[in-house]
Amino acid sequence: MVALRTTVPSTRQTSFVTESSDDRPVPIALRGAPKFESGGTFFVYQNQLSAVDPVALAQHRQIRLFVAGPEGDPHRHDGELVLTGSGCRYRAQDGEGTAGIVTFERGAGCVPLNGATGQVLLRLRYRGPAHPVLLAVARAPGDVPAIALRVSRFGLPAAPDVLVAKGTAVRFLDDPGASRLALLAYVWEIGSSGRWIATVVAGAGVAMALAVLLLWRSPRPDADRGLARVIAAGFLAALSLGGLYAVLTPPMQAADEPSHFLTLAEYLENPALATAAEAWARRGHFEEIRFHTDRTFSPADRGTPGRAWTGMAPASFFRGSGIQALWWVMAPVVRHLPPPQLLLTLRLVSAGLFAASVALFVFAVGRGAAADVADLLALPLFLIPTLPYFAMQMSNYGPLTSAYVALAAAVVIASWQRGGAAAGALLGSSFAIANILSRSAVPLAPCVAAVLLARALTGDSDRPSRPRWPFWLAVAVTLGVGIAVAREPYLAYLNMRESVGAQVAGVKRAVNATPWLAVLAAAAGWGLEAAIGAVRRRLSRDGRQGTTVPVGSIAAASAAVLLLMMLGSLVVRYPRLELIDPANPPSIRSYVGEAVVACATFLRFGRPDPLTSLTFWGGFGWLDVVLPASLVGLLAGASGLALVLLLVWTARAKDGRMLVWLACAAAGFVLSAAAYAVSVIALTPADLHGRYLLGLYLLVLTVSWSSLARFERSGWLRGSGVVRAAGGAAALALHAYALVWGLLRYF
Repeated sequence: MVALRTTVPSTRQTSFVTESSDDRPVPIALRGAPKFESGGTFFVYQNQLSAVDPVALAQHRQIRLFVAGPEGDPHRHDGELVLTGSGCRYRAQDGEGTAGIVTFERGAGCVPLNGATGQVLLRLRYRGPAHPVLLAVARAPGDVPAIALRVSRFGLPAAPDVLVAKGTAVRFLDDPGASRLALLAYVWEIGSSGRWIATVVAGAGVAMALAVLLLWRSPRPDADRGLARVIAAGFLAALSLGGLYAVLTPPMQAADEPSHFLTLAEYLENPALATAAEAWARRGHFEEIRFHTDRTFSPADRGTPGRAWTGMAPASFFRGSGIQALWWVMAPVVRHLPPPQLLLTLRLVSAGLFAASVALFVFAVGRGAAADVADLLALPLFLIPTLPYFAMQMSNYGPLTSAYVALAAAVVIASWQRGGAAAGALLGSSFAIANILSRSAVPLAPCVAAVLLARALTGDSDRPSRPRWPFWLAVAVTLGVGIAVAREPYLAYLNMRESVGAQVAGVKRAVNATPWLAVLAAAAGWGLEAAIGAVRRRLSRDGRQGTTVPVGSIAAASAAVLLLMMLGSLVVRYPRLELIDPANPPSIRSYVGEAVVACATFLRFGRPDPLTSLTFWGGFGWLDVVLPASLVGLLAGASGLALVLLLVWTARAKDGRMLVWLACAAAGFVLSAAAYAVSVIALTPADLHGRYLLGLYLLVLTVSWSSLARFERSGWLRGSGVVRAAGGAAALALHAYALVWGLLRYF
């Protein structure tokens, strides 16, 4: 509320050059060396620029430049832009030298500007060795505006065009400005004021307060009543967060939202809806702000429509046809709503589905694993900043995220080596629904297969005498039916790609046979579990033990290796997945290798991989709103420590079943990561990023953080109330920070 009530100054923001989708930024490495200056030794990097019209440039109070650090720069101390020949300097305050924007504030001696030669010195100071890169774009000499900063082509191939620094000049107007609340309300165009937004925020606060009260540790008469409190708390907390992201994320600024909105208009057979949506996007200056982190919505933008959006077309239902079922249910209600009310309704419905999936998660793990620690098992769902953001989207990713939450519940239950028919049905149906909703769920198949293999090898440790066939029958029926329902859209997609090669025909035959293959695989799993159970009973009856395996030593060694890997990331630069160059794509083998290594090291304290980690933990908007890398490293490192604790628990408990289960899960993770890499490089093609890996990472995190519940149930965790309070406080602070971070980006 403080961020919403803060007044935003009225500004005119003018880009140095209007970019197009065909532009490929030219990186200009800044030259630097260590220097001893007042305050200590700094690494100073600089480059000579030139102003087209220094007088026109100096009329602006701020200059924002894109300065990227491809290898991860250390903390930036400060910086300046010096207009040579005059006393005019623009200064930048200290900050992290991450890939993004450096903002320079105008100092004295700039207005009026006297003596400027047109030369501008860019100077940045760092506390350690850095690799700053100024981004520029090429333009014909006649297309360079008067306020632009040109970059020398020294050392670059000769060309008829000139290089213009990517950046924006900002002029502050005498207008009193407006609050972020007023600006957000203007962009939403719902009601005459922002009172409804304030009401939603207040309501979310009340819901979160009720969730905290329900989770407050107090004597519980029975386990069922205690679990009911946790279920209600999980629902309220998830609904609160989903509702906040739905309202506070400006319309159309969720990734691919315009395309899916146009798809909905086509589905509803309402072309006027698409026309109205484009006009609405111009009201919020969507085209100017999307992808341009140096551009925000200013009070001066009100009443002045922006540019029409470009490159927007209806999304193909081949991505996943399941979203049509939700739209079919809602069509009678939303068919005639104007775009703002329609988009908000769809977002809130998706947020409601997310809240229901979290409640289902708590109920399922409480019944299937341990009711007394269900709150600890659900904690990781609230430690992923982007999870409620992905879940509230109107696209297929909204319900897909909820399906992933249900799948995570089934996997957590499986990791406790428990579950009958209900657990099997949850596992099969959630994975099947995810496949109906999106093709991006298909690469999870190896991970799900590994979980089923682990079940066959370890059995049901809770009630070994319980019949095994209900679990496997439930898996076979739900997977078989779900895959049969999802099959047609996949076959239609493959028909479109006949030109890819003869292998498509083989894939089509496999898709046709997949429902029966699922049934056969489930039957094989049942047979394997029955055989292993018979051997185990015979050995027990004869008083013999199987092969002695040093479970404790293996688990302890694995924990040590994982911890060393995490700590090593603080001093060693780990491999990172590079962007795909469409003109020169890598081979499938090399790309898969790089992707698997990047995914396998995403739980690390060191600088996260931008594609496979940073965009998962902190990628909002069109990946133009990204949380700081230091915060992402803290979240990933804490999750890695949770996995280390799970291995420590396995070593201390000498639980051979858990060790086998984790080994199967690790193999499934690697195979699924490879499948994701193959899917994007061979079929899309596109860059593999965190949103695609949402389901895979969610399964890893929910299992990793279950270590807290295991330690408490074993009586090895003291002060569990403090742990719960710290986890809840961290989750609240995390989402408050992420929500404010987004508001500061857009307004």
